Amino acid sequence: MEHQLLIISKPDYHFKTPGTFTVKLTVSYANGQASLTREDYITVNELVSLFPPGWDVTLTSTQHVIAVPLDANPRILETPIEPGGIL
Repeated sequence: MEHQLLIISKPDYHFKTPGTFTVKLTVSYANGQASLTREDYITVNELVSLFPPGWDVTLTSTQHVIAVPLDANPRILETPIEPGGIL
């Protein structure tokens, strides 16, 4: 299980593995701090691909690369996509 301390004003965390996780939120203020813990609060399911088997998909924050098998006959608006084609 991962443990991480985040000190940020707008918490955002991306889970890397499926499972059920406990969440603890601690807020600090001038006179001290307060915490709230929720046991088994978040359930993360296994990622299910939206692409057919055999498609090699790499997604980043700046680009999406999808290698489509030629036998899939890929098309955009009935126009065939040629090998090595870039959209």
